[in-house]
Amino acid sequence: MHCRSDTDVSGCRGNGLNLLETPSFQKALKEKELPKLPFISVFKDYPKQVVAGVLSNVSSDVAFGVFAFYTATYGINYLGLNQSIFVNATLAGAVVAVFAIFLSGYFCDIVSPKKLLGLGNVLLILWAIPYFYLLNTKSTGLIFAAVIIAFVIHSIMWAPLASVIASSFPAHIRFSGAAITYMLRGLLGGGVAPLLSTYLLNQFNSGYAISGYIVLSAVIALFSLKYVNIKYQKED
Repeated sequence: MHCRSDTDVSGCRGNGLNLLETPSFQKALKEKELPKLPFISVFKDYPKQVVAGVLSNVSSDVAFGVFAFYTATYGINYLGLNQSIFVNATLAGAVVAVFAIFLSGYFCDIVSPKKLLGLGNVLLILWAIPYFYLLNTKSTGLIFAAVIIAFVIHSIMWAPLASVIASSFPAHIRFSGAAITYMLRGLLGGGVAPLLSTYLLNQFNSGYAISGYIVLSAVIALFSLKYVNIKYQKED
């Protein structure tokens, strides 16, 4: 919730049912720095932050789109395996991911979130080919291992994502900047990942073509991460 005046801010402080605004946002309110058209202001004043934020985080959505959604389709239609194997493997991966995200979030407070995100992308590059190799064995145990490790890697990328994006924008435009960046990376990443994976599999008749797609997205993310400036991380 955003308080729109000094009176509102005081009201927020006294109401235990509402979340408090950050000190930096309260300062922006007092100094009347909030833009009237935040959507326009984001693209006008912070286009580099949006582009860098989208491209440096798009690989996490590509990975999730493949690991969580397309793997079952690949296993059933291409490998001819039972659906239950992939449903159970995905559930196991999701349970492990709950703890992996918490642990990754803890390390975000120790090291730079950019470094943790970079590590996640490096691991994603290294795991993209072994992932489909293990799926292709048709071994239930190896499929479970492939999916669980994939979910752990995605957790390493997911935990610092919000911090990296939010810290790229100053307080007065942070909500809109982060929302636009999230929307675009979701559209370019997870939104098209299953469709593009289907296309690549049909074109090349190999899951390794999808591995190449994952690797490419991670390489783009690592390159773009150099241009992400999280200078507003310590603002509050």
